[in-house]
Formats: sequence, C-alpha cells, structure tokens
Amino acid sequence: LKKKIDLSKILAEGEKRFPVPFGNHSLGTEFIDGSQIINNKLVATFNAILDNIPGFHYGRLDIRYNSIEELERGENFSIIEVNGAKSEPTHIYDTSNSFWFAQSEILKHQKIFMEIVKLNIEQNCTLNN
Repeated sequence: LKKKIDLSKILAEGEKRFPVPFGNHSLGTEFIDGSQIINNKLVATFNAILDNIPGFHYGRLDIRYNSIEELERGENFSIIEVNGAKSEPTHIYDTSNSFWFAQSEILKHQKIFMEIVKLNIEQNCTLNN
C-alpha cells in the first residue's frame, strides 16, 4: 500500500481517496444496497454466466463495472469473487438500512436457501431411484 499511495499526504477539505482498490470490511469499505438497479437485462446477463458453473444455484458475486448499461450488456466488468449460497448478502451493511432490515434480509435469504436445498434433495432422490 505504501508503494501505491503517499500516506504522508494530507487531503484537502472535502477531498476523498480510496485507501485500497478492493472491498474489505476491516479497511473501511462502504457497502451500498444496489438492489434497485436489478432488472431483466442484468438477470439475463448473469444467468448466462452462472449457468456455466455446475451446482451454482445461489450466491453473491463481487463485481467491478464501469456503467450499468455496459454491465447489462455483459461488457467491461470483472467478477472479483464468487461467493456461495452461505455468503452473507452485503447490501445489509448499507448504513441507510436499519438493523431490523438486515435481520429480515438474512432471514429471507435463509428461506430461499432452504427451498433450494429441498429442491436439490428432491432431484437427487428422483435421480437415484
């Protein structure tokens, strides 16, 4: 980090600087709930990608992108990390959301995960009989 950023520089009032180029809870990353940008184009783009990962039914992607329009077209973005079904939904850390909203979101995701597990068990039983 010292090689990339002059840590002795004092920022001007109102000036902002990202200390690291990636998200990390312990390094002060701000998590923002972007669920309002989810639309059919984004769903189709990511379904096309995730359908190529055998056994991936539910999870979270950490991504970097330039614009929503490019992301919808599947252009100029990077998948930084693929997190499985038991990963936490990071939008709950958006400070504009309440503690109780976060709890309800965790419960909602656990219920979805439970339904996926039930379907997988049913499919597995059907395939083995």
